[in-house]
Amino acid sequence: MMKRGIFIVLAALALSACMRNVDSYNSDPYIVSTLSTYSGQKISIAEFESSIGEGGVNQCRGYSIITNPGEGGLVRYIQDAFVSELELANAYSPDSPIVLKGNVTQISLSTLTGGEWIIKMTLISNNGRSISAREQLHFKTNIVGQSACQVAGDTYFYAVQNLLRKLVSSPNFPRLLEPSSYPQPKPETTGTQSSGKQPNVQLQATEISPLETSTYSQPAAGEIVPLEVTTQTQPVSVQSTPVEVTVQPKKEISTSDCSIEKQIQRQSEK
Repeated sequence: MMKRGIFIVLAALALSACMRNVDSYNSDPYIVSTLSTYSGQKISIAEFESSIGEGGVNQCRGYSIITNPGEGGLVRYIQDAFVSELELANAYSPDSPIVLKGNVTQISLSTLTGGEWIIKMTLISNNGRSISAREQLHFKTNIVGQSACQVAGDTYFYAVQNLLRKLVSSPNFPRLLEPSSYPQPKPETTGTQSSGKQPNVQLQATEISPLETSTYSQPAAGEIVPLEVTTQTQPVSVQSTPVEVTVQPKKEISTSDCSIEKQIQRQSEK
């Protein structure tokens, strides 16, 4: 019985070691500021969809799973992040006739030759319009698997943040909020939960161009990161002032008193 208990404890520890939660999402002042311009319209969010499997679970180095610390997987993480940005911008209302939902088509992770997150998503409006964005985030990885997966979990929220930045800053984003020419059902929501019923939308993607690549570099423990300092050298004008220097002539020292003859003469006189 004791051996069985020890085995269960060890199995639980091994399982927990294979799970790596991503960091909690932090709001972006730029996104909040941009969305606040639409606070008069209000936006509702439907359940995000994904063609990459439930939750978008990603394996790191074949043994560690990068997952969402909250409800759902990495796709739900993007949805919750977008809702939190809208709430901070005072632009969110679950009862709004303007309904947006996301369709995530890629969440991929690489930590072998170089750290990289890639996320592709289409943001769809119930007025029939949509825009798409792709985020490719590079980060510094590690040869040690545990350390590499740790950094991967720490940097996922940066990739999500950059993705949302591209979407809300798109010149076509305001077109998603225009009234639709046909009636659309609203998503059923209960608090933060969704019934899964999606509004009837038509996919007409408008790609965002250019697709930028972001870079995140996290210094390793004990690593000193050099600061890049740009200096501008200003010409300095120096005026030389002539200085008069008076040199006193050296006093000539007579060595006649030090001659050997004089010393002998003095001795004889004594």
